[in-house]
Amino acid sequence: MVGVDDGLDVTVTSETGVRRVSLGGELDVIAATRLWTVLSELEGPGPVVVDLADLSFIDSMGLSTLLRAKKRADDLGFDFRLTNPSERVREIFQVVGLNQMLE
Repeated sequence: MVGVDDGLDVTVTSETGVRRVSLGGELDVIAATRLWTVLSELEGPGPVVVDLADLSFIDSMGLSTLLRAKKRADDLGFDFRLTNPSERVREIFQVVGLNQMLE
C-alpha cells in the first residue's frame, strides 16, 4: 500500500504477469496525482487491472486520470482494464457515459 493520507488506499499486486491496482476510499483531485504516479510506474508489458470494488467516490479528476491512463496504455500497446466497480461508482460512470470502460 502506498502510504499517503489523502483518502485513497492504493494496493499494487502482481500475479502471473497481471498487475492489479486495488483502490479504496475516495479518488478525488487530491488523490488523482498520486494515482497517476502509481499507474505511470506500471507501464509496460502485461495487463494492468484496476479494481474499483472498494472505491466509494470518484470525481471528475479521478475519472480524467483513469481515462488518461487508458489512453496511455493504448498508445504503448498494453491492456488496461477497470473492474468490480461499486454500485455508486458504476452509476457515476453511467451518468458521464464511461460505462464502456468497465469490465
